[in-house]
Formats: sequence, C-alpha cells, structure tokens
Amino acid sequence: MRKLLITGNSHGGVLRAAWNALSVRPEGLEVDFLNIGAKHFAHMGVSPEGRFGITDESILATLNLPEYRKIDGALSCDLRNYSHVLVAGSFSGTSMILRMLADHRVDLIRESPAGLPRLSQQAYLAFSQAIALQRLPLARIDSFKPWCKVGLFLAPRLSERILDDPEVSPYLKAIAQDPTGVPEALALTETALQGAIAEKGAKLFAVPVESLAASGLTRAEFSRDITLPTATGLPDYEHMNEAYGALCLGPIIEWALA
Repeated sequence: MRKLLITGNSHGGVLRAAWNALSVRPEGLEVDFLNIGAKHFAHMGVSPEGRFGITDESILATLNLPEYRKIDGALSCDLRNYSHVLVAGSFSGTSMILRMLADHRVDLIRESPAGLPRLSQQAYLAFSQAIALQRLPLARIDSFKPWCKVGLFLAPRLSERILDDPEVSPYLKAIAQDPTGVPEALALTETALQGAIAEKGAKLFAVPVESLAASGLTRAEFSRDITLPTATGLPDYEHMNEAYGALCLGPIIEWALA
C-alpha cells in the first residue's frame, strides 16, 4: 500500500476536490491532505523524528481551521507513515517571467512585437530559471527526502479572465495583445525546471498543457467562480476549480503508484 501526503498552500484544495469526486479510487493508494494556506504553511516544519506540521502551541492557539484540513484532528503527521509527499501550490515566479516576456523578444520563440529588446534562448532560460528556483520551496525537498519521495505541484497560472478586468496590469495587457511564443517560452522554462528538480531528487509537476489558453494563462473554464467572496473583496484569478484538479490528479496518482 502506498500512502501519499498532499500538503502546501490553498492550491491543494483542487486536488482534494478532485480526489473526493472520484467514483472509484485507485487500488493500493491512500491519500491524506494537510493544506492550511501559505501563511501558516511557512510555520510547518519537520522534527528530527519525522513529525511534520505545526507543533508550536502559540501558533496553534491562533488557528481555527475546519477538521477537513487536519489529519486525525491535528495539524501535524508522522512522515514515517507515508511513501510520498507532494507540496501543492509551489510558486515559480510565473508573473515575473511574464513581465520579462512582455518586455522582450526571445530568439526563435517570441519574435514579436517588433522593437522590443531581444534575448537569446540561453539568456531567457538563465533568467527564468533563476526567478523560479528562488521561489520554489527547495528547502522542503531536503526536509522531506529522508522520509518520503517528494513532489512539487506548481501553482496554476492566472486565469485568462483577468484579461477582462479593467484593472489588469499593463504587462498582462501586452501579453494579451501579442501572446506570440509566450506558451512555448513558459513551457521551455518548466521543462528545464523539471530537470533541475529531478537533479535534487524530486519530481516537479508542471501545469497541464490542456489547461492553457493561447495567452499562456489558464483557460477560463478551469477558473474558480470569480463572483465568489474573497477575504480581500477582489476577484480571485489565482485559484482553479475541481475540473482543473482532475487534470492534475492523474499524473500525481501514477507517480505515487509507480
């Protein structure tokens, strides 16, 4: 029996929804979820005995989370009980990379708009990988590796619905006006990142190609309902729905059972 722990930030919620929606679950695999949001995930650590989670009583006293976000009523678990752990919602600096693509052409990939400064593919990859590797939770790989096989599940790209927002950032407007080569450039970065993460002994799950629009952002059909209330009162273009989670879940299950 394989046992998978899915932790990380709120982007793990789409995986939970997709897993709960399965009419038939795969034989030989159990899955637990311990996703409590990015703010509190930062306080989760691994003890020398392999206990992962929040154990600081002063932090726990401030949290009032529903039981479905816990494991057996606790915000911690024993990693010795798991064969695999997946850090969901890993950020890779996609917004910063998109800003770079809005302001530059990339040889043989993004040849327009004319007049923009040109980057070689080598330079683009060097810059984009540096951005991503600074933001991916690489320290988590080292802390989990003694106990489990480790995977990183990238946070989804912004929903293309943001392009219809009158307050959309200028760099996204530029991408929407001429998305030439943007999906290919982002895919090149993610492929290179998969190799870099593999060298560290972990698996990187890139965003599914089927979820992407021509702009390189996430297709509207996979977006969370942006009319739902949020803590900020602003539309949520970052989180996706159960259908997106279903696209992502298959490769994760295959990895956990391999």
